[in-house]
This record gives sequence, structure tokens and C-alpha cells, in this order.
Amino acid sequence: VVIDVFTDPASDVAAYEMSLEVSGGDTGSLDLTAMEINKTRGDYIFLGKTVADAVDDNGGRLGGTINDGSSVEVTASNGYLGTFTFTASLDATGVFEVKVRAINKAFLTDSTVNVLDMSPGDSVFIGVEVDCMTDGDCDDTYVSTDDTCVANVCQHIDNCNDFNECTTDTCNAGVCDFVNVTAGTPCDDGEFCTEPDSCNNKGNCLGGPNDPCLPGELCIELMDTCIPDGGGSGS
Repeated sequence: VVIDVFTDPASDVAAYEMSLEVSGGDTGSLDLTAMEINKTRGDYIFLGKTVADAVDDNGGRLGGTINDGSSVEVTASNGYLGTFTFTASLDATGVFEVKVRAINKAFLTDSTVNVLDMSPGDSVFIGVEVDCMTDGDCDDTYVSTDDTCVANVCQHIDNCNDFNECTTDTCNAGVCDFVNVTAGTPCDDGEFCTEPDSCNNKGNCLGGPNDPCLPGELCIELMDTCIPDGGGSGS
């Protein structure tokens, strides 16, 4: 895993020093195996300056300082500090977090060697031997499934429900397939005064000729109730 590290914009920057720390994972480790400062990059923090730089392999640190005592203003276009390479051990599994380890609570100094008030930035999360890190990692390209990452395991849930009692809904090779059920299959047409409701062979729920009321009662659809034929309240 190769990680380029950048700093946010800052003024009067003359030197920097930094290292990364790793935490997390279920088993094994994520080990620092290489570091470099590519001073030829167009976004290098001290591009065009005469710089003394150092890479401390044993301490896992790198940094640089402008030789002539001058400084630069860091913008969004010149924030590159260095590159770290990590290798997972053979038994590594799980999600590892890599973040900047603060040095004296910051890692930039100005031209008078004062430590700037800077804080480490966002973490990078690296999954080793896991299905996924985000929902996007689980896209199976099928429109008939909802793809999510749950506890670093991909879940593919069939989303082919057309909410029609008169069809069977299946996902076939990533495509939703809706098949009409057999005519006469019971269903609910949403009407109070029709029964028995049943499906036809075209996927439609049709109301029956009867209603749920007793003899001598009228079925009132708007009220979903039965009332005596002569008025008043039903029993």
C-alpha cells in the first residue's frame, strides 16, 4: 500500500518532519517497508528550493528544510510531503487505520524554527482480506440487488418487489422477473365492499361480487362499514 501525505495550506513554512502510525486490524500487521521524498513532483512543498531532506528508515520519519533560511507559503497546489509504503504481513486481516503521528503536536516549522500550530489530518483505512470497505466495493452490476457493505462483508439483497400480490418476483441473472400468479389466487384489492378478491391471469387483483355485510345491511365503501338498510348503526 502506497500512501502520499500532504499538508493543509499554511504560511511561512521552512521545515517539516513527520511519521505515520498504524492501528487496528484483526490479526497480523501492516508494516512500513519504504519511504521517500520525491522532490521532483510539481506539488512538492519546497519545489524549486535548495532543500536538505532526510529519510530515517529506523525511526520511520522523513522531513526537509530549506537551506537558505527562507520559507514558502503552502497552498492547495504544493502540499506534498512524502510517500510511505506499507506491506501487510502474511497473517494480516481486518481494517487498519493509518494516520500522521504528531511531533510536538505539529510537524511544520516556520523560518524562525517556531513550531506551527498544526494537527494531524484525516486517517486512511486499509482493508486486508476483507470483502469491502464501502458500499461501492460491493457493486455486483445487477440492477435487481441492493448492494451494501456490512461489517466489511458484502450484502446483496433482492430488490425486485413490485408490491403486487398477483405476481411472483425473482431476480434472474441480475434482472427482475415478474410472473403472473395462477388465476384465482386470493388477494386484496383494497376495497371493503368486495369479496372474495382474487388474481386474474394478467397480474391484476379483482374484487368479488359479494360484501362482508349481513343480510339487511348496506355496505358503505367510504366508511368501510355496514349499516342497517333502514339507516342507523349496524350490529
